[in-house]
Amino acid sequence: GGFEVTVAAFKGDWWQAARLYRTWAMTAPWCRNGRILDRDDYPRRLCEIPLWFNFHGKAAAASNALTRAKHLFPGVTTGLHWHRWQAVPWELGHYPEYFPEDEGVRDCLKYCRSIGQEPLLYALPRLYSKSLLSFHFAEPYAVKDESGKYFVEQYGRLEDHPPELVQMCPGVRKWQDCVVDYTTRMFDLGARSVFQDQVSSCPAKSCYGTCHDHRPGGGAWFYESVRKICAETHEVARARGGFTADEGSADAFNDVVDGHLTVTQRTPEDVPFWHAVYNGYTTYFGSPENHDDDDDTFWAMQTRDVLWGQALGWYHTLLMDRPEKVELVRKLVAFRQANLDCLAYGELLGEVAFSDEVPTRALTMLGRKSFPDWANPNAKLSPTITGKMAGVLGYRYRSGTTGRTCALVANLMPTEVAVGCSLKAPNDRLVLAPREIRRIELSDVRTYDARGLPVYDSAPLENYADTALTPTRRAELLATLPGRLAAWSKTPRR
Repeated sequence: GGFEVTVAAFKGDWWQAARLYRTWAMTAPWCRNGRILDRDDYPRRLCEIPLWFNFHGKAAAASNALTRAKHLFPGVTTGLHWHRWQAVPWELGHYPEYFPEDEGVRDCLKYCRSIGQEPLLYALPRLYSKSLLSFHFAEPYAVKDESGKYFVEQYGRLEDHPPELVQMCPGVRKWQDCVVDYTTRMFDLGARSVFQDQVSSCPAKSCYGTCHDHRPGGGAWFYESVRKICAETHEVARARGGFTADEGSADAFNDVVDGHLTVTQRTPEDVPFWHAVYNGYTTYFGSPENHDDDDDTFWAMQTRDVLWGQALGWYHTLLMDRPEKVELVRKLVAFRQANLDCLAYGELLGEVAFSDEVPTRALTMLGRKSFPDWANPNAKLSPTITGKMAGVLGYRYRSGTTGRTCALVANLMPTEVAVGCSLKAPNDRLVLAPREIRRIELSDVRTYDARGLPVYDSAPLENYADTALTPTRRAELLATLPGRLAAWSKTPRR
């Protein structure tokens, strides 16, 4: 079936595009439950976890890692994204036969919860290991091309002969039941959170399976089927006081997946588009980086993610052996926790307008290894990324709890920096100590761009699109969106 599309040109940058998209997104089904603060089905503990580690290993090592993290990062919950908790070795392929669990997993989950830590169990609801004997019975329910052949995927270095994995069709009820069944067993094992890999990061496929519960070919059925799986597993989690997370950031799953892990390689040119649209409505976590990057680069990239509202991490546990990195992360964790009203619950409004005096800094981001190979000195690295970024960053937020506006600013340089910022008055000056990160309250203060022109006025909360919308108001916004887009395109912009 068809669907409506609205297209309009406008003058502006990606910030204006994000505001337009946000206005529409607030009327979409995945925002119908409102902000995180307004939802009784959202697990607050997820958006308040400031730090994650990625882990492949046994139960004893997982317990030790989270115990050590508790001492290094006191007073907060640390998350551990736990792969290879199954008894079957990963190299043999085991999806979706996750059980029996490995020795000690149940006790490990219980212990980690008792010390306030969050082990997140890994699952992969897209793929089936071809090497399993049971694949003979599952093969009819795989995604099929027009000739009836299934699709094979492999992850890891081909020279290591990674297992062949076959994409299963989400439109098959038997596969939906399989995913819900093993997810239920994972929570019954004692988990309070389950990770569903690749849900938001992989595209839909046309499928021509002859015994499937959908019409052949493409269509909305694929997306609707994935949503159905996510909704049912989300309900399993909610009934047990838990949460679900996935890889990627597809917004159409925001109401049926609680958090999105973003693990793409960062670059100096990245922008926080999704944060500008959905901050306060979902949680984004993960800031993967080589723990052997120089301290200046590490501080710059990790600080930028914090300023965007991202929860840090997906680090290898080897980072805990780097005292200088631990200290930098501890500082950023403390800042995030002190500003959850903005970074977890608030609205990202835009950048702080600095003058042209802002210095730039060079960055060298070393490549990363596959996580099981980090301890291997001969393992290959992904390509190194180099570039430049502004040495001072600042973003304006509206607090989700008070409605007041503020600026979060940071010095990415190892030396003191003074810049023109015009946050509270034209031609104002801001002096930041080396690697300082600071909050500046702005409510009831007119802000200015680098030329001294006013660019933003604090206004009552009810004037903004992120206000909890009634069904009537949401329908009105949706109905008038084409006209408002057309009007926007004709409005002169500086």
